[in-house]
Amino acid sequence: MQHAAEVEVGTLIEAVEAAGYGARVHAAPDEPVSEESENADPELDALRTRLLWSLVLAVPVVLVAMVPPLQFDHWQWASLTLAAPVATWGAWPFHRAAWVNLRHGAATMDTLVSMGVLAALGWSLVALFLGDAGADGMRHPFQALHRLGRGAQQRAG
Repeated sequence: MQHAAEVEVGTLIEAVEAAGYGARVHAAPDEPVSEESENADPELDALRTRLLWSLVLAVPVVLVAMVPPLQFDHWQWASLTLAAPVATWGAWPFHRAAWVNLRHGAATMDTLVSMGVLAALGWSLVALFLGDAGADGMRHPFQALHRLGRGAQQRAG
């Protein structure tokens, strides 16, 4: 980004941060950058860590939900236990960006991702706690076509 010479870079960064966004100064293209400083990006490292932990937690959820022989008694509650951190902590950068954008009356892909994650988690909670998805012995058969109403039917009480 270019700016007028009389405007201090620090002033620009403060204005961007006051609006709820982040900013930093990157090295100019003609400045030499050491290989060590080029590879050291704490924000990128944090996102990689978040991605790896989310994968570790999400892969078993997908496998158990998609492969019927892997389903065991109360597997759906184990899936909730593994998926909740992915939907909250793993997706936190999207939720945070969506909140910042909401405060400014804007919507981005972060907003769509955040809403999708929260809608999926919310529906799963409704199906588990109010529907029959949390029933003892619940099994998902593998089917090419989904049957409507499964998981949202009221429990017989």
